[in-house]
Parts: sequence; structure tokens; C-alpha cells
Amino acid sequence: MRTVPARRSIVISLFLCWMALSTTAGDAPEGAADTPPAPATEAEAAGTESPAPMVDDYLRVVEENRTLVPKTNTAGTRLPLTVQRTPASVVVVPEKVNDEQTNLVLGDVLHNVSGVQSHTNFGVHDYFMVRGFESLTASTVLTDLAPEPEATFYHMYNLERVEVIKGPGAFSYGANPLAGTVNLVRKQPLFDRFTQLEATGGSFGLGQLALDANGTATHRGLAFRINGLWREADGYRDDKDQEVRAFNPSIRWQIGAHHEVVFNAEIARAEYTPDAGLPFLQGAPADVDPETSYALPTDLSEQDVTRLRVDYQYRAPAGWVLRNRTYFNELDWQSAGTIYTAVAPGPTGSLNLLRLQTHLDDHQKFSGNQLEFSWSRQGAVDQVFLVGLELRRETDVFDLRQFGAQPSANFPVPFMPIDLLQPQEFYTAAPTYPVGGPTLSDSTRETLALYAVDHLRFGSRWDLIIGARFDRVDYEADISLDLGGLQVPARIDRRDEEVSPFLGLVFAPNERLSFYMNAATAFAPPSTLALDQAEPEESEQNEFGAKLSLLDGRLSASTAIYQLERQNILIPDETGVTGQNGDQRSRGLEMDLIASLDGGWSLLANFAFIDAELTRLSQLDAFGIWEDLSGNEPAFVPERSAGLWLAKAFDNGWLLNGGVRHVGDRYVSVLNRDVADAFTLFDAGIGYRHKQWQAMVNFKNLGDEFYLTRGTNTPLVSAAIPGNGFETRARLGVKF
Repeated sequence: MRTVPARRSIVISLFLCWMALSTTAGDAPEGAADTPPAPATEAEAAGTESPAPMVDDYLRVVEENRTLVPKTNTAGTRLPLTVQRTPASVVVVPEKVNDEQTNLVLGDVLHNVSGVQSHTNFGVHDYFMVRGFESLTASTVLTDLAPEPEATFYHMYNLERVEVIKGPGAFSYGANPLAGTVNLVRKQPLFDRFTQLEATGGSFGLGQLALDANGTATHRGLAFRINGLWREADGYRDDKDQEVRAFNPSIRWQIGAHHEVVFNAEIARAEYTPDAGLPFLQGAPADVDPETSYALPTDLSEQDVTRLRVDYQYRAPAGWVLRNRTYFNELDWQSAGTIYTAVAPGPTGSLNLLRLQTHLDDHQKFSGNQLEFSWSRQGAVDQVFLVGLELRRETDVFDLRQFGAQPSANFPVPFMPIDLLQPQEFYTAAPTYPVGGPTLSDSTRETLALYAVDHLRFGSRWDLIIGARFDRVDYEADISLDLGGLQVPARIDRRDEEVSPFLGLVFAPNERLSFYMNAATAFAPPSTLALDQAEPEESEQNEFGAKLSLLDGRLSASTAIYQLERQNILIPDETGVTGQNGDQRSRGLEMDLIASLDGGWSLLANFAFIDAELTRLSQLDAFGIWEDLSGNEPAFVPERSAGLWLAKAFDNGWLLNGGVRHVGDRYVSVLNRDVADAFTLFDAGIGYRHKQWQAMVNFKNLGDEFYLTRGTNTPLVSAAIPGNGFETRARLGVKF
């Protein structure tokens, strides 16, 4: 098995750190001890595009987060472009919005973005839909432009902003961003001294403490920052406790005027109780209290997450930039979660919900290195060019099993029943009777990638961005599947080579208005569960849009129309066999508006229309009969959704805000049998700021509206998780 990418990552990082250290004497002359680090380049000071989107640009990001309307992004093309001149649908949610809404996790933030619907997966990690495509197999989550194993909650305690790029992103980030990319921009060390403490409390037993402390040794070119988080909550639904602990120290070392290294480490421990939701009965969720849980008392989810990063940047006096990013992410996940198998009559005429418990032992590691070179020139045609090499190694070892109760003469099947309408739990111990065989996998994916992005500006009106990435993916896996009672071992060894192009064009008749178009493709390697020689999944998009910037950049509006298609979707049928039986198409219209208005008013608004269709879908049902579901809609994709957030800041320090969010009807599964009704939620908040103190109280779901989010689906039972009822979150913070 080849391990070259991981080893080369370490070698490259050590070499670059040695190079930085060896040049310290030459770049830091005597007498510079009290001199602060060099400011941003002239291009950055002027707010124009620059070829160095790492730490120097971060200073601009920090300044933007103090306002409502961000003007730049780096995730859209890897180049630091203004949002107005980026030929793609990009929405940036700054820290200011998260603070005023007391957002806790990524799912809270994504409510502010058109065409994105946020849910959870079993209630234990973030899960979202982008333009009708689910995130686990069609989107990529990045932390500071490095890929994440997407099976955890992403907490807001250490984030400056969230960048959402809709559409294929493989030309920048390789496999998996078939429909969208979410980049989490973390807080970085600053040459400043401050400490910020926050305490949050609220409904459902919520208690949270957060720390943000920054220090500096300017004469040594050092800055360091520590972010910490502790949270406990009981959850809206019965027996849904959670506890989160996270710690994120980082160090920034500026070596003279041209070299910089940033070290970043983050560890997190998350304990949640899984949630399978409310089962559907005759087309509607069970008529019980929405807080009712049918989960076994031994359900658990324990996740340990580690993120390690070393970023190095050399900015040459001639204007070119060399950047190296080494990353290591690890996820250790132990879980046991209830699933529903059927609803059946009980011996006394009641309805029983039959259950099993699924056990997962999953260990994922992502390691890699991104080496980038960028340069710019000005002339008749201004140009910014970036070329990069990425080496990546991903391993995933998991063991998935199902357990039930020991069959008896009175109940000869292993399913654990519970009364559907009057639940009373009798199974207090963890089930140990195996149901079927295990699903085992030990896989390694190694990627060698070359990518390039070229930004050409013709005068003041036209921008052309051309990007492409070549990925060579070597995949090896030893797997074992239970297929109808037969344990089938298999060995997979394959190589995929893919080129992912991007073409974007911007026409700006003036500073305030721009029109754009883009065309792009993306790919995703076949799943571990694909036993046959499956082809990579592919997506293709065409998009047209317009952007408007008014009030000196304090109002930004955008609209986009698109068609996004995905082919060769791997869909497990009702027997568990996985095949490439699906294609999906989404067509839609999106609008986003963010504004900081005179008189202390601020506004966020979004609207989306999505026409999503499974253009090809066939599968075996639970009785072995082929069914053609072509023409059905994907699960949990509303045709229409909209949101509005309005805030008023007063000169005396008071703040009032409120919002409304509407989501249309959605099917609960691809079978299109059960429907989750449309809902409209109203929120409000009041805050006060005085000197270094800040207080905020938010009231969410003022009408205590019943609504449903994504749950679990099995061959005979659909389920959905009720969203939180009326909720209060109060936060008190001090900065000194």
C-alpha cells in the first residue's frame, strides 16, 4: 500500500519550517524588536484582489467581521476576490450575525443562506441540503480550506465567518463537492492583547462557557490565541442529553517581513444521544407529544475530533507568494442508535413500533499537504495566477452491526417492541443478540492532485476565471458485507483519474452592478459499499446570476438561476445492495440580500425556488420486487423557502432584532409516500452593549410551531425529528 502522500506532507512541512528558521537572521535586523509586523500589501490596503489569501488577508477578514456586509471571500476560487466579482453564488455569514442570533453550530448559521436546508443526521452531527443535494455525498466542509471528515457538529466558538459556495467545487478541492462547499474560517492569532469570556444559558438545560484569549510578543514576531468551549444541554426531546468540550490553541510567528508560520491545534469531545425521530403512520407522524422518544436507553454517540495544522507563507518582494498548508484531521466515533423496522399490531390491539439498535465503531484520518504558488501582474490585462499541488491520504476503518433482543417462544423475532401511542420502555440493558452479519471496511484513499486558477481582468468591466484540477485517486479497501444472510468479503483496488474544469465570466458595467455565468463539473469516487466496478459519481452545472452593491458596499444583493445534474448516484435498495441506480437534476432560482442601513438598521433576506427531480431511480423493495421511482422528488427538499432577519441598533447601546423563516412541504423519503408539512417560524431578540460588556437574549420559535427535520428511513418505516419548540437563549459576554 502506498503511503507516499502522508510522508511527503511531513517532509515538505519540516523543510519549509527549516527554511523559515534559517532566514530569520537575514529578515529580522537588529533594532526591529519593537517594530510591529509588516502591514498588508498596498493591494490589500486598497481592498483589491491580492494573490495571498492566507494570514495577511485574515486581517481584512477580521475587520469585515466587525461589520455586517463582507466584501471578500477566498473559498470560491482559492483567490481573494471580492464577492461582487466572483462568478459564483457565494454567501458569507460573518461573526456579527452569529453573535446576534446566538448560533451554536453550523446548522444554525445555514438558515441564513438561500437554497440550503440544515438538518442533523440521527441528531448527532450537522447535515444539510445544497440546491436539493444532501451534504454527506455531495458537498465538502472545509476548515480554513482543508477538508473535513463530515460526521460531526461544527461549533461556532472559534469561527470568524462561514463561507458557502454553491455549485461544483472540484476544480479547487477535488473529490466530493458535487453541489457545494462550506468553508469554516477560524479565528487566528492577532498582534493584540485581549480576553473575551461568554456565558450562555437557556431552554432545555442549555449551559455554555466560551473563552477567546489573545496575546502577543511583538518584539519576537509572535502572537498566540486560545479558544475554548464547554456546553451541556438536555435537548428538546426526551433523553437527548449532550456535552461538548473543545480547545483550540494557535500560534502565529512572523519571521521578518516576508515569512510567516501559523500552528493550529484543535481537540474536541462531543457526547450526544442519537435521535431517530417520530415514526410516520398512515402518512403523518405519530400523534404523540413531539418530545416523545422511542430510543433505547443505551443509545449513545461519542466523538473525539483532532485537527492539526501548519501554515507557512513566503511573500517575495517581487510580489509572488509561496504557501504551504499541512493538515491532519482525525475522528474517532463510537455510537449505538435505535432504528425502526416496522409498525405491527400488539397482542392487546395496540400498535407496536419494532426496533433494533445499530452499533458503529468508526475511525477516520485525513492527512495531506497543499503547496501553492501564486503571482500577479498588471498591464493591459491584469492577471492573478495560482498553481498548486495537493497530496492527501484518507483512511476509514469501521465496524457496523445490528443487535436485537433474544427471540423467545412468546416473541420469536429479535425486534424490540414499544407501544407507539403510549410508550413504556422495557428494554433497559443494551441488546446483545446479533441480527444479520456485520458490515466491515478498512479503506485507504490516496490522492495526487494538480490544480490551477487563472484570473484575468480586461479593463474595468470584464473578469475571466479559468480553473482546472487533475486528481489521481488510488483506492484500496477490504470489506465484508451481509447480503441476505450471506457474509460476502471483497477486495477493492482501483485508480480513478479525473479532470474537473471551471469557467467563470463576469461583466460589470459599473461598480455597483455585475452579471456572471459559470460552468463546472465535479466528481466523487464510488462508495466503499459499491461492490461492482462502479464509475465515479459526476455533477455538472450551468449558472447565471447578477450582483448588486449599493450604499458604499453596505448593501449586497445577488440572484442566481441554475441547473445542476448529478449522475451515477449509489443508492442502497431495500435489501442493502448498493448500485448506481440514480440520477438527479435540480433547477432553481436563489436570491440573497444583506445590508447595513442608515440609522442602525441591518437586514438579511433570502429566497429559494428548487425544482428537484430524481430523473432515474430504480430499486428492489423489501419484497424483492423492482420498483421504478423515476420522477420522484428527493427527500426533504422544499420547492420554496425564504428567510428574513431585521435588527435595529440604538445609540444608547440597545439592540432589537427579529426574524421569520418559511420552509415549504417536503417528502420524507424518496418513496414520496409521507409528507412533512410546511412551517413558518418567528424569532425575536433584545441586546445591550455597554463598554466592554454585551448581553443578548433571543427567543426562537415564538409560536411554538411544530415542524419536522430529517430523520431516519428503513424499508417499512419513515421517520422525522421534530424541531425545537419555543426556546430562549441568553448570553452575557465581557471583553478586556
